[in-house]
Amino acid sequence: MTRRLILEAAEHSFAENGFRNTTIAAIATELEMSPANVFKHFSCKEDLARAVIETRLSRGIRFRGGSPGERMASFVRNALKSMLDLRKQERGLFEIMEMLIASPDLEQRFRLSLIAQVAQALRSDTETKSLSAERIADVLLAVLHPSIVDRTEEAILKRRAEHLLAIIEKAELAAPQID
Repeated sequence: MTRRLILEAAEHSFAENGFRNTTIAAIATELEMSPANVFKHFSCKEDLARAVIETRLSRGIRFRGGSPGERMASFVRNALKSMLDLRKQERGLFEIMEMLIASPDLEQRFRLSLIAQVAQALRSDTETKSLSAERIADVLLAVLHPSIVDRTEEAILKRRAEHLLAIIEKAELAAPQID
């Protein structure tokens, strides 16, 4: 409960004030708690910002459909929509995400999170996938990486996402099924 309240207050502060002008002390004051209580949940402002961004993005990502292909398509379209919405409607948060992803460690965490989400979308009890979640996630970064989303027109990103889905579908249909 406390963690959720901290995340909500931090999201509001980051969106309103930006990363540089947001402080742990101000968030703690808003919540009528000590900064030490915030630090029990987040080791530093960067960790808090990362958690805010991850929470914000995960709200928009839903897996719909029964087959792995349907879930993958749902994931890709919803992830792209979530990134575009963040870019348009919450520019301050989007800029924080870009700043955080500039760190190689955090970019790797973003990649690993994407791999886990792709693996969840592809999960299937009866099929063995020829394309690994890691390979798909690496290609998907060409569409979903914050620096690419920021510099590319929405229509182009949507077209790239659809092309990626078509490639995945063709590769899966052409792959021999392993029993």
